[in-house]
Amino acid sequence: AMLAAGKREIALESYIAAEKLLGTDPQKRLEVVSRRGQALEGMGKDDEAVLEYRRAIKLAPKGYYLEVELTGRIVDIYRRKQALPTLLAEYEKAWPEGARNHFEWSTLGKLYEETGAQDKAIASLKRAVAVAAHELDTQRRLIHLLENSGKDAEALAQYEAVVRAAPGAGNFQLELAERYWRRNQEKRALGVLAQLQQRFPHDAGILSAIADLYQRWGKEDLAIAEYERLAKLEPDDPGHLVTL
Repeated sequence: AMLAAGKREIALESYIAAEKLLGTDPQKRLEVVSRRGQALEGMGKDDEAVLEYRRAIKLAPKGYYLEVELTGRIVDIYRRKQALPTLLAEYEKAWPEGARNHFEWSTLGKLYEETGAQDKAIASLKRAVAVAAHELDTQRRLIHLLENSGKDAEALAQYEAVVRAAPGAGNFQLELAERYWRRNQEKRALGVLAQLQQRFPHDAGILSAIADLYQRWGKEDLAIAEYERLAKLEPDDPGHLVTL
């Protein structure tokens, strides 16, 4: 309420008092510390805010969602200060290589990318997905970096790895099919779409994307068959009939 009224100093005092009363409730205590950091950041006291965010992270159990959120806030503060290399050096020291998990590797990967160390970013993101192949945002960032670095063969192999690890990730399979097509691997491209159609027979969005690819590739008969499936799946949508 004090924050909403613009009385940040009083709000900070209230958070301090609240934290002292929450000794038996570590989760609420953690939230109070993080809110205190947000209040300090809102007051322009970035250094003090970082100290509170780091204190909250130490209080958080390993893997708790606030660790990711508060680390992101710390990165934002260092980014505003144009001091990401300093933060990167701190994290490299604070996170011993043997103890790093997906979160640490992916965070370092993002920081390497932002500071222009592309090879280190790729290496870190590879370590991150090796630990947690199901983290699709990290997979996408890694593939993007590989393609931007001209490592198309590695990017293609990474797409294949994602499809194996997360067969339910339809968008990655569509993108893999497109890349096969660009590399003149028509049989593989069509095979991926055929498997995708069998895996998602009732997903109108996936079927529509498959039909669009068939049409762009000049596979009219296959496109027609896909639009016929869509027309049966969504009989109230006249768009499919118009396309047919």
